[in-house]
Amino acid sequence: MLSRIRNISYRKLLIACGSVLGLYWISLFVLTHLPPGFLNRFLSLFFSRGGEVLEQGGDKRAHLLAYGGLSFLFTSWLSIRRVPEFKLWMLTVTVLGGYAIVDELSQIPFRRSADFVDCMADWTGVAIGSVCFLAARLLVGRFGFRHTSASVEAH
Repeated sequence: MLSRIRNISYRKLLIACGSVLGLYWISLFVLTHLPPGFLNRFLSLFFSRGGEVLEQGGDKRAHLLAYGGLSFLFTSWLSIRRVPEFKLWMLTVTVLGGYAIVDELSQIPFRRSADFVDCMADWTGVAIGSVCFLAARLLVGRFGFRHTSASVEAH
């Protein structure tokens, strides 16, 4: 009975994490493809100086943070799916690194520029997000909670 409850909890966690990842990724795609003028107006809704932030070098920080979040969520989702650790890191770097290139190149038809420095900020964000996930996992493990198949089967 206990294993049945844990399987249901596992599925709910997997669906929840996958849903958050999907919504975040779709939102990121939409935001990176908005025409520059519209993006400035959109950001001004949430930040008092939204358009100015992008013009003052904040664009690179936004790329870094956005891809850091994407990487953290993607790595979390793969970890919940119990992907082996080496494969987890390789998939994260390959899939999100490749997506960063596709994301930059697909912005051209939307009157945005494909910028190599933006792509480098994306890649840096992928690395930082993965390291943050590793740090979070180590901290959670240190305080006694370990989500492994062995501990689930032992109970």
